Amino acid sequence: MDNHQLKYYYPPRIDPMPSLFAGFEQQICRDSTKNEHIDGLLNALAFVRTKNEAAEPNDTRADFVMYRGMLTRIFVTPFSLRDAWSMNIARVGATIYVEDNVTDEMIADRSGSSEQHRRLMYSGYKFETLCMVDEPPET
Repeated sequence: MDNHQLKYYYPPRIDPMPSLFAGFEQQICRDSTKNEHIDGLLNALAFVRTKNEAAEPNDTRADFVMYRGMLTRIFVTPFSLRDAWSMNIARVGATIYVEDNVTDEMIADRSGSSEQHRRLMYSGYKFETLCMVDEPPET
């Protein structure tokens, strides 16, 4: 694995700036009542490995495989002591796989999130889409 998927923060030069809530009603959401584990990540890694058979073995090697939200959860723990969480962690060879330990209660909480909460999550995704670029901007 390398840094080619890293992005750069660059505020868009759009005038007027679009609302971060525009498009909320048309979004396509995952089914939040299902525990997806890290299967999607593992499938993506397997796909990359089979598609790039000529690539070096280290191109798809990783020390950790997890969604970035797992690191966020670890880092904000000192500031959110009321929020309980647990993770499933497995080491296979040299790679450590980390996923959320999703309980039925957590799934019920997700499906009951308010529209305001869903709108805020959408605006965060849209902000990231608008403000993150693949190449560093010319300054």
